[in-house]
Amino acid sequence: GTNTVIVDKFGMITSFDEYLMALRRNKDLTIEDLGYLGERLTLATSIGAQGSTSAEVRAGGEKLTDVGIRGNSSGMINIDTTQAEYGRYIDDIDDERRRYVVLIGSEVADKLFNRRDVVGREVKINGLPFEVIGVAKENGSAFGQSRDIFAVIPLSTYQRIWGTRESISIWARAGSAADLANLQDQIRMHLRARHRVPYPDKDTYVVVPADTLYNFVQDIVG
Repeated sequence: GTNTVIVDKFGMITSFDEYLMALRRNKDLTIEDLGYLGERLTLATSIGAQGSTSAEVRAGGEKLTDVGIRGNSSGMINIDTTQAEYGRYIDDIDDERRRYVVLIGSEVADKLFNRRDVVGREVKINGLPFEVIGVAKENGSAFGQSRDIFAVIPLSTYQRIWGTRESISIWARAGSAADLANLQDQIRMHLRARHRVPYPDKDTYVVVPADTLYNFVQDIVG
C-alpha cells in the first residue's frame, strides 16, 4: 500500500546470480528484528511482519492446491490492503495464542463453499483444521492472475507449522508520503547497527517501498 516500506532478504531480484548472491550475503530477518525495529522506529505508524508459502486448502470434498498462505502478525491489519468483507482480520490474541484461525480470499470461499458468508466454518490447510474468522473483500485480478486465492493465518501459527528458519519480510507504514524516505533511512540505520554491518559494506537486506515492489512485479509479469 501507499506510504509502506518492505524490508526483505531478497527484494527485487532479476537474475539467478543475484538470487544466489543475496542468499549467501543477506541475513534472514526474524521476529526479533521486528521487535527491535518496533521499539525504535519513531517514523512508523504501524509495523508488522509476514511469512509466505503455498499449500493445499480443502473443505469437505473440495480442494485447492498451491494456495498462497500468508503468515501475518497482527500489526499487518493497519498495513495490509487485504481487509475482511465478512468476519475479521487476524488480531493480537490470535497471534499471541497461536490460534488455528484463517482469513480466506473471496475466491477460496467461492470454490470451497460456493458462498462467502462462511465465518465459523472449517478449512484444512495441509491437513490441519483452521476456523474461518473472515472472508476478504474481492481484489479482482492483476496480470491475468486472480488476487483472491489466498489464506492469511497468524504469523505465530505459521511459524509453528513451517518453522522459523525462513526469513520473514517486515512491513512498516509511514505517517505520510513525505516521511517515506526518512523511514527507509531510519530502518537502514537501526538494522545496520543490529546486524553489525561495517560502515563501508552494503546492507545485508533490501528496503523498498511497497509500490515500487508492486510495479517491479508488474513489469516482470506483464
